[in-house]
Amino acid sequence: MLIQNVNITNILSIQKLELGFEQNGLVLIDGWNHDRNSANGAGKSSIFDAISFCIYGKLPRKITASEILRKGTKEGSVTVEFTTNEGLWSVTRCRPKSIQFILNNKTQDITQEEFEQRIKLNYTQFMTVLYSAQTPVSKFVALNDSDKKQFLLDLMDLSSFKEKKFLIDNKIKDLKKQSINADLLITRFKSAISAYEESINEYSNSERIEQLTAEVNGLNSCVSAFVIVEPDVSKIDTANKALDAKLLNLERIQTNRRRCLSMIQQHQDKIQMLQNTEIILPDVIECPQCNAEFCASDTTTTIESLQADVDVQVANLQGRMADIEVQDDGSELITSIKEKKILLANKQQEMFVTYRDNLKNLNNYKTQTANKQAELRIEKNIETQQSRIIEQINNATVKLKDAVSVKVGLDSELQINETISLLLSPMGASAYIMDSILDLFNKSVADHLIQVWPNTTYELLSFKENKNGDVRSKFSDLLTIDGHSRSVGSLSGGERAALSLVVDFAITDLMSDIFGISLNPSILDEPFYGLDATSRETMINILDRLSKNRAIYVIDHFSESKAMFNKTINIHKRSGISNIVAVS
Repeated sequence: MLIQNVNITNILSIQKLELGFEQNGLVLIDGWNHDRNSANGAGKSSIFDAISFCIYGKLPRKITASEILRKGTKEGSVTVEFTTNEGLWSVTRCRPKSIQFILNNKTQDITQEEFEQRIKLNYTQFMTVLYSAQTPVSKFVALNDSDKKQFLLDLMDLSSFKEKKFLIDNKIKDLKKQSINADLLITRFKSAISAYEESINEYSNSERIEQLTAEVNGLNSCVSAFVIVEPDVSKIDTANKALDAKLLNLERIQTNRRRCLSMIQQHQDKIQMLQNTEIILPDVIECPQCNAEFCASDTTTTIESLQADVDVQVANLQGRMADIEVQDDGSELITSIKEKKILLANKQQEMFVTYRDNLKNLNNYKTQTANKQAELRIEKNIETQQSRIIEQINNATVKLKDAVSVKVGLDSELQINETISLLLSPMGASAYIMDSILDLFNKSVADHLIQVWPNTTYELLSFKENKNGDVRSKFSDLLTIDGHSRSVGSLSGGERAALSLVVDFAITDLMSDIFGISLNPSILDEPFYGLDATSRETMINILDRLSKNRAIYVIDHFSESKAMFNKTINIHKRSGISNIVAVS
């Protein structure tokens, strides 16, 4: 990350400020707060705090979101332009909250995390090696052994090894489960194939199907050859109808004759009664109408007349009876007709004998055909079932091959991931990489120390610790001055500040030379705080040597040190607003 310039509007105490950065040299930033009549609070650190806010959305100082904006304003922004291996970045962060990432004049739709991955520098690394804030706890030499290790792990992206190993190990577990499932599938498909093969008949029924097909075709031909004509009995039916009509007429005649005979019997009874009837009248007869009385002698003529009438009726009745008795009852003709009907029925039955025989033979052929067709269907169903079983065997065989292929792929992937897991383990590639980086780090620190502190060495050492079967890399530092081992905490303020600067710049060179992460400028906020004049001069001499190939910006307010800097930027604060008033 090579910062080119920064443009600030209404952020912290800055109303409007634009500053371009040098590529090398030692630059002093001092200032004066006219509101307090003091060098403190002029807004010198605000420039670099704004840079930190713009790139990472974080500030080295504890400050609320509302305090980021300059007092009395409702919106503000910071734009920082810098170059990386990808090209020119322009990052703009605003309040109210918004962020824009532009690379080579093209807006990038990425998150903050993705952006930091692209520039290969996170906030912790930025604060450790690029921006030394007023609180020195973030400096590398001030970190404890665990944080030193974590810093280098993050720098090499080895901190993700543990997480990646966790993911790989979970993937291995999943692959093993999948491999077991693949084995179960293979076993299931093999069992299915074996069961299908056992259900297949050893003989082929295709010949039987051909034979039955031929037999069915032959029977169908016989059925088709039958020509059965139902007998024509229309004439017999006509004769029967004529005989039935005569028979009906004769039966009516017989019915009438029986009725006449019944009447004859009735007449005979009546004649008998009339013949046996004697009319005897009383001497005096009373009229039923008028109750008049008259003598029987007066009715003699009338009685005789009545008697004569009775005799006539009897004679008529006897004549009619004689006529009926001599009539023919038609019994012989009826018998003849019935005999003729029997002859007609016999003739009709004879006509149907051949028809029924032919029909019976036809039905026999049809029954045989139906039986053969049923047998043929059974054989074809068997053949279809066999074909389906064969198809199921083929499908199961394909699935078995697929399962075996999947199993082979899973086993291969499992082997690869187990190898990767081994490489990601504490004793794997990360340990080898860490040891190599430590060697390079120690060499870079030695190259810088020999220029400013020839009798001093500072090294990071690593060793492996096996705790409860878990192998871990442990860190420690070794400081040697004039051949004697010293702890960093035992150094004076000036010595500790000098060592911190050397180590930080060694890390900066390491990031640039090994990891291709160029960092410029380096920003030191009051690095001389607590140092006496001699120590400050020593520190400035160290910085002067280190600034030959990089720009180093020092925020300080000791005026007596100005002459030692290549460039000075003056910042003054009036009425709560910080501005650059002079550059010399």
